[in-house]
Amino acid sequence: MQRGGGCRLTMRHVRSGPGHSGRTCSRGRIRGCGMADFEAVELIMLDIDGTLVDTPRQRALPRETADVLTRVMKKDIRVGLASGRNYGHIMAHMGALGLNGPFVCSNGAYVVAGETVLYESSLGQPVRRYAYTIAEKIGCLAEFSAPSKLFVYRTPGGYAGPVFAANEDGACLIPLDGSMANFQQVLDEPVDKITFAVDTREKAARLRAALQDWNATASEPLSITASFWFAIEVTNQGVNKGRGLQIALEKLQISPNRVMAFGDGDNDTQMLQSVGISFAMGNASRAAKEAAMYAAPSVAENGVCAVLKQYILGESR
Repeated sequence: MQRGGGCRLTMRHVRSGPGHSGRTCSRGRIRGCGMADFEAVELIMLDIDGTLVDTPRQRALPRETADVLTRVMKKDIRVGLASGRNYGHIMAHMGALGLNGPFVCSNGAYVVAGETVLYESSLGQPVRRYAYTIAEKIGCLAEFSAPSKLFVYRTPGGYAGPVFAANEDGACLIPLDGSMANFQQVLDEPVDKITFAVDTREKAARLRAALQDWNATASEPLSITASFWFAIEVTNQGVNKGRGLQIALEKLQISPNRVMAFGDGDNDTQMLQSVGISFAMGNASRAAKEAAMYAAPSVAENGVCAVLKQYILGESR
């Protein structure tokens, strides 16, 4: 069966753009899939947490994922990752997949193709100090992402939520003890992204307000987004996965119309809007669903593999 044969996609919204009519379809099965040219796909970009991996419930890939991605690559299609994770954390957990596409790391602040770093945008030292201060004040976890190191500060007795990477072992993970002498490590490295994890929505609101206060007066304002409601992430303004992917595509000489992307979070929206075919997971945020063309099954159902098996590998369900 050729790619694209038999169309059983569920469409949430079709956005305007090259090759798309801009019409909105009701939920249900689509008759005819002419607007989705799966035969033209040269690159597939995948978010990790909430898309490939059922974070925070699970931290491991589903068993069939590696096999499906390997078979996709054998069809001369590149497969890359676009994640809030830093490069070192991605390689520690996904390096064994042997993916042949670019890595858009730290929400687009660090972009790699093969062994070549295409782009890096590091946060200034003042905002790192500010982040450390508000983490202590609000009582949350803060992760400072450098390309190959992840500094994790968990405020003593102030945070009881998901800890993500802080619970994992790995050479790239460096715990901070709360002392300013220990924090100097964060100032000495090129930190590209800061992730705050909160355990209540009240803390999330206070944190967002504190970050907006920073933006109101800072000479270098921040881009504020989220991968989950409890994981609020900041990079330099203008940095996002869509922009990071654009940089990679220019280097690889691939048209955005020949890219297929999957995501679930608010931090995936620019990427989903910038490619030819985009899927939001069934568990995706409202913003991600509005940004994407199609709806995949949820991450708990291994929705990425379900879509790839049907529309790229031509396997019926």
